[in-house]
Amino acid sequence: MRRLLLSTLYGTLLVGGSLLSTTVPAQTEPRKDVDPAALFARLGCTLCHAPGARYHERLVQSASKSEQELVKWIRNPEQFAPGTTMPTYASLVDEPTALALARWIKSGGPAARK
Repeated sequence: MRRLLLSTLYGTLLVGGSLLSTTVPAQTEPRKDVDPAALFARLGCTLCHAPGARYHERLVQSASKSEQELVKWIRNPEQFAPGTTMPTYASLVDEPTALALARWIKSGGPAARK
């Protein structure tokens, strides 16, 4: 049941999210009411990017990117890597929320000590 729900959600995100803009204005401020670690878990990112997971090292390497690049990738990875297995989150994560998540990733993300 969970797999079906996730597949449906990802399919919806991939179809609907690809039509949305991924531009990030320089004046965008991160949302202050977002818990990036909780959001990371809630979106299912831990399945692929938690320490020891298949794509954790890519997440670690992404910390060298600019915040704006990470926001664009989080919201619409298909724009940069057609055929990527990472779902598009543009319809679920607005730019200020993605920026909060990007800053958390740059500060160490799931591997950072609390």
